[in-house]
Amino acid sequence: MDTLLVEFGITLVLATVLGTIARMIKLPPILGYIFVGLILSLFAIDQSTEVILRFFSHLGVAFLLFMLGLELNVREIHEVGPVALTTGIGQVVVTSIIGFGAAMIFGFGVIESLYIAVALTFSSTIIIVKLLGEKGDLNALYGRISVGLLIVQDLVAVIALIVLNFIGSASTGVGSVVSSVFTVVVIGVLLVAMAFVLGRILGVYLQRAGKSSELVLVTVMAWAIIFSMYTQYLGLSLEVGAFLAGISLSSSRVSLEIAAKMKPLRDFFIIMFFIVLGLGLSLSNLAQQLPMIIIFSLMVLLGNPLILLSIMGVMGYHRRVSFLTGLTVSQISEFSLILIATGVSLGQVQSETLSMVTGVAIVTLVGSSYLISQGEFVYRLISRPLQVFQRKKMRADFSKNIENAEHPVIVFGAHRTGEGIVEILHKQKVPLIVIDYDPAIIKNLLKRNITALYGDISDAELLAELDVSKVKVIISTVPNFEDNGILLGELDAMVSLSRRPRIIMRANDLEQAQILKKRGADAVLVPETVAGEKIIEVLIHYGIVETISKKGTVQRRGAKTRNNS
Repeated sequence: MDTLLVEFGITLVLATVLGTIARMIKLPPILGYIFVGLILSLFAIDQSTEVILRFFSHLGVAFLLFMLGLELNVREIHEVGPVALTTGIGQVVVTSIIGFGAAMIFGFGVIESLYIAVALTFSSTIIIVKLLGEKGDLNALYGRISVGLLIVQDLVAVIALIVLNFIGSASTGVGSVVSSVFTVVVIGVLLVAMAFVLGRILGVYLQRAGKSSELVLVTVMAWAIIFSMYTQYLGLSLEVGAFLAGISLSSSRVSLEIAAKMKPLRDFFIIMFFIVLGLGLSLSNLAQQLPMIIIFSLMVLLGNPLILLSIMGVMGYHRRVSFLTGLTVSQISEFSLILIATGVSLGQVQSETLSMVTGVAIVTLVGSSYLISQGEFVYRLISRPLQVFQRKKMRADFSKNIENAEHPVIVFGAHRTGEGIVEILHKQKVPLIVIDYDPAIIKNLLKRNITALYGDISDAELLAELDVSKVKVIISTVPNFEDNGILLGELDAMVSLSRRPRIIMRANDLEQAQILKKRGADAVLVPETVAGEKIIEVLIHYGIVETISKKGTVQRRGAKTRNNS
């Protein structure tokens, strides 16, 4: 018992240290946890410690899938429309075909090649959402598309776990495979029906037990584990049962409370999963598999972005949006490792294959983390060659009636903030032109007879087409600081200071706002600051706080103000 406690404590200390180091060098902490396992594998740890770690790793996988089902938000897919489904499914299909062919060339069997091919298609939702959140790009067009296609990938991952499980256990005949797929469908439908019926009953109980937080937590854990065990008994995997258990509670009124309580458990146990992955790694095997790791890593780092660039280019998206979206799928995810680990446990995949795919995960996670964080810089370096992925007729299709249009107001960006501004100006019959790189927004504006142009704020060629000397006001609702800086620089080069239009911009913080004003913007608004000022105005209006007069004297809003309100 003392040995178990000491070794488990050492494991946690190593996870803390290496996770912190990974974060300091701007890498996902997951890499640190994998290296913890690799370090532990170099020393002989007690067998009981390894058994505990492996048990915890199984719980981590179950809780991860449970949370995925619990937090599944189909609205996020619907918000970005067909592009999320098209890119999500299209990228999975194309990458799977290429990956399967490459695996077969390397000498893997059919079933093992299927596992490898599917594993190469999935990207990490957890890591991408975290990286985009740190960049402040979750609400950007490419950020919303990325989240949508990642949700599609997560759903495909769960389906792949089911199908590969049954196909791998079937005999080689076509009839056996068809029979297995039919069995999957029947059992799947019955399990979904059972999960939702029992989930409704459990949801009612959880609402009544909501005052006891520990009772809610233990009940949800019991539900996730018991239902997962039941699906295993029926021949499906533990992960599928956990996912269905989560979906069954996703519509419950206490789903948000459940998610808040389960997240710390999920995060802790999934750390154990990555540590156990590291335990199974062998430096000698990784050295032997290096050529395969490099080739498969290049397929993911370069191939997946190119696939998305091609698909989104055909759909009419600007090459910048396509490129930044493509970078978000330039790594393999925790689901890829879970999929291969499941294949190993079922005896369908060799442990050396798990080691190889883990090597690919390490390389792609490191590479993609830096690519995503420096995406704008990389795009500017290669933006001209990327024109091949953009429909050449888009500019002509959307700008054919702009040459003779009167546009004293130009609005860059018509999503959310820009949408409201455009709506007001249009109702006031103010002639304007809207510039956006979302083809869906442009088409919608043109249907409403609003002059709109498909383009990018940082595109110098686009700005050159516009007669800026006749423009009175330029409004940029684009949140990207670098883009707004480029716009100011281009305007400096195009028109003299005396003929320069009024420029109104938005910024993410006060520091950015000050820099943009120094560079020539007439007004720069920070949404959070504006919201705070508006709330203070409301509080003053209701007499809840004091107001300061222009002379600096403090005045209190009296009863008259409150009565008038």
